[in-house]
Parts: sequence; structure tokens; C-alpha cells
Amino acid sequence: MTDANDKEPTNDIAGKSERYAVPLVPAVRAKLSALAASAIADISRESPLSLFDLERLAREIVSTDPAFSGFNGYAMICINNEFWQDQFAATPCNKRILLLPRCLGDSGSIIPEAEKLGYHTLIAEGTPQVLELLLSEKYEAVLGVACMDSLEKAFSKVSLLGVPNMAVPLLADGCVCTDTDRETLHRLLNLRAHEQYQPTKTYLPMLRETRELFAPENLARILDPDVQLTSDSMPSLEPAAKVEKTAIDWLEEDGKRLRPFITLSAYMVSRHGDGVLEPGAEIVDLIPDSVRSVSLAIEALHKASLVHDDIEDNDPVRYGKETLHLRHGIPFAINTGDYLVGLGYRLIAREASSLGARCISDIIEHLSNAHLKLCKGQGAELLWWRLNREKSVDQFIMKPIDALSVYAAKTASAFETAIYSGLRMGECNLDIKMLKSFSRAVGVGFQIINDLKDFEINGAGEIKNGFDTLSMRPTLLYAFAIEDEACRDSIEKCRSAVISGSFNQSELLSSMRDIYERAGVFVKAESLINKYSKRALALANEVTDKNISRLLSFLAEIILRR
Repeated sequence: MTDANDKEPTNDIAGKSERYAVPLVPAVRAKLSALAASAIADISRESPLSLFDLERLAREIVSTDPAFSGFNGYAMICINNEFWQDQFAATPCNKRILLLPRCLGDSGSIIPEAEKLGYHTLIAEGTPQVLELLLSEKYEAVLGVACMDSLEKAFSKVSLLGVPNMAVPLLADGCVCTDTDRETLHRLLNLRAHEQYQPTKTYLPMLRETRELFAPENLARILDPDVQLTSDSMPSLEPAAKVEKTAIDWLEEDGKRLRPFITLSAYMVSRHGDGVLEPGAEIVDLIPDSVRSVSLAIEALHKASLVHDDIEDNDPVRYGKETLHLRHGIPFAINTGDYLVGLGYRLIAREASSLGARCISDIIEHLSNAHLKLCKGQGAELLWWRLNREKSVDQFIMKPIDALSVYAAKTASAFETAIYSGLRMGECNLDIKMLKSFSRAVGVGFQIINDLKDFEINGAGEIKNGFDTLSMRPTLLYAFAIEDEACRDSIEKCRSAVISGSFNQSELLSSMRDIYERAGVFVKAESLINKYSKRALALANEVTDKNISRLLSFLAEIILRR
């Protein structure tokens, strides 16, 4: 394999977006790194850089020289590296992860050098394995090598979590005859601390505690005496015990754990301040079991809604596995969801003696309101879905504003309750009107992102999901598309094919994607996500309590960053 530094380089970026182009001239890369160091020299390291700040600083750097034209994304990498360099250097090598792409996994000297230094090397393309290692508490920093778009996906949220990370992009796209800047990679591998640095606040300890909440031994302790967990195999259990075990297994099973994380974090920063966000903070003894119980209840109610939602939407897959109703049948799955609803409210109600009756009453009031809004939103979506199957596209009257209203009802109130519950237990008073507006922006943006995920392309160039489209479920994307009269005939053909069952899955998804692209649907959706993200961040910045403001800003970025 030839090092690109040995070739006659040019700055040709034909066919690449400014976000993903890499300068092949070493001198250009060096200048951009030097400018990045100057640009952030006086910037506080207390909180991670937002995406908006990264993009703004990158534009400023690139505008200083025509030779930098087209390298906005690379400039963002340089800024990020300079921001984290001191903290990465202060992390012992045996606490660092080296993430490599498969095309460099057998490239000779990289892995032996890293492992000799003490790194844990990982051959992977994305974040799941990296996050799993970080949550294990064995590792505290990441150095990644990948193409630019993979780095953006893998490191965007790792950085937001407050985890020191450095990146070296591949010099060319594809998996054939590519390489990276070996000199820079060698330098970063060997970075060592030599002076004091300002640590960045991190939510990693909170994420770890959220994960630990669902460890079998912790679940057993928190659920006792309301739930009698057993390790017996399913066939040997009494029928009533099977219901309980199925529900708890589903509660344990996968998921982002986003809502209980929000509740725990809101409680911790409102009660204990930003000290709980220090790297390596010992927070386990600061979380009462009453707070764990309420956080667990938030997830139980969420998981119940997923069981019912999967049945109503006839979804076959959840977390990469068969949905609960396909495993156990619809009646048993409905009952399991109902059990989790009861368990959620029970876990909260029983904490009246420890948290106070007024606190519990306030939390249950918010939860019950959210529950009602969720049911109304889901019901509205189901009615739109039925109408879409009964009426032609020309007769269907759902507008984008209708879809946004459904999204707000289904998701915004759930986020609001997760935040409110933590703040209420932490005895923090927050403007409820502002919290509702913030949660609406985050919740609606979250649902639009889910719509776009339905059309994500896998490594084979195929649409990965497509479940909404294959059932012709009315989404915001669909509502945008039928506004375009020029697309209605094409949409009607797809709709009719779905209803009659006479379609090829791959061809239908491809046809709908083409229709959406012609109608500019994806551009409109991305624009809305950007709008809601800016709205959420603006609202977060209005909060006078610095710790709560930081938390809300973090939630807006971690949920809505694309």
C-alpha cells in the first residue's frame, strides 16, 4: 500500500461535497491545523463545541485562503482535534481506543504500534461498539481513522458526550488503494500530557449509571417487592409469572435508554450541580433508589407504548429482533404492555414516603397528561392511516401541519415528562411554558429524523428499513410529497400496489425514494430539523440556571444532531 504523501498531490475535490473532501497536499493540512489551533486558543473547554460553533469556525478558517476552498469538513476535524488534544494526551494509552476501518485493519504497522503502547484496537465503521466500550468504564478516549462521512457519524455524539476524541481521515474514499496521514496518526498515537488542562464536562458517568439501572441485579433490587424476578426457564413458570417475566425481559432488552437517562441527569444536575459532570465523577451514591425507581418507571411506560405501537403499526422488527407480538401473539403482547403501564405507575406511587406526596402527585399528573396525549396522537395517526388506505391520493387531505401535530402529541410530551420528573425530584423550578416549547421542538425534530431513517441506505446501496413506506403509513414525508401535484399520480400507483399487495419491496421503496427526491421532500425535512434544533438551543440558552441550560443544550444536540 502506497502512502498518499509519497504521491504527487493535488487539491482536486471533484465529486465530493465540501463536508467530506480531504486535502491531499501535506502543507495544506498543516496550515489548516495551525489555523484551527489559533481559532480555539481562547475558547473555554468547559463544554464540548456545538455543531454550529464547529461549522462557524470552519467557515472562518476556510475563507482565509483560496487554497482551502472545499475543505470545510476537514477544517472541522482540525478544530475538534485541537479542542480535545490536551485531554486526550492526559488519558493513559491503556484507557484509549483506536478505531480503524476494515480497509486499514491489515495495513501492517498501525495495530502493532498501537497495541504496544497499550491501546485497545477496534476494527469497525460506526459508534455502537465504541459506545459499548466507553460505557464499560475501561476506556476514556477515542482515536479514530475513517473516511470523512464515517468520522462524522462515529464521532459526532461521542464528542457531545464529553469524551476526548481525535480523528485522522482517510485520504481517499473507498476501500481500495486508500491510506491515511501516517505521520499525523503516529503523532496522535504517542501524545502524552505535559501541562495542565481544563477538563470538559461529560455526561458519560450519567450514561453509565443509566445502563447499570437495567443490570439484572439492580432491577431485582429496585423492583422488589412488587416484582418477584426468577431465573427459571420460561416453560417451568406459572402462567401469571410468565407475564411478569416477559414484561421484565422486554424492559431489559436493548433500546437507547434515553428517557431514564434524561430523568437521572435532570435530577443530578438540579440537585448536585455540575460537579457530577466532571470526568470520572463518582455519582453512584448520590442517586437515591427513589430516583432510580422513577427513572425506571419512565422507561417502563415508554416500553409499554412501543409494544402497543408495534401491534397497531404491524411492525415486524424492534431492536433488530422480532417484535413482541410476533414472538408471543397479539393478545399476550397487549397484556404485557398493559402490565408495564401498571408497573410504571406503581414504581412512582410507592415513592410518596421518600419523595413526598406532593412531588409524586405532580409527576403522576405530568405522566398521565403525557399518556393521554400519546394515545390521542397515536389514534390520530391510525385514523389518517386508515383514510390513506381507503381514499385515493387526490382525496386524502392530510397536510404537513397535521403530521407535525401528531408528532408533537406522540413524542414531545414524553420528553417533557422525563425532564420534568428529574427536575421535580431535584426541587428545581423551571418555566413550564418554556419546557413545553423546548420539548415540542426536540420531540417533533426527533420524529422527523425517524422518518428520514426509513430511507437510509445500507452498504449494499439498498434502503435499510422502509417499514412506514411498505405499509403506506402517512408521515410528514408523505404529506410533503402529496402537496406536489406533479407527484400524485406516481404516489397513487405505489399506494394502490401496497393495498393490493402486488409490489416488489425493493422496487417500491426505490420508486418512493425517487418521488420524494423529485418533490424535494428530504430537503424540506432536513430544513425543519435544522429549524427545530436552533429553536431548542435558543430556548435552552434562555434558561438562567447554567446547569439546566447546559443539560437542555446537550439534549437538543444529542437528539437532533444529524
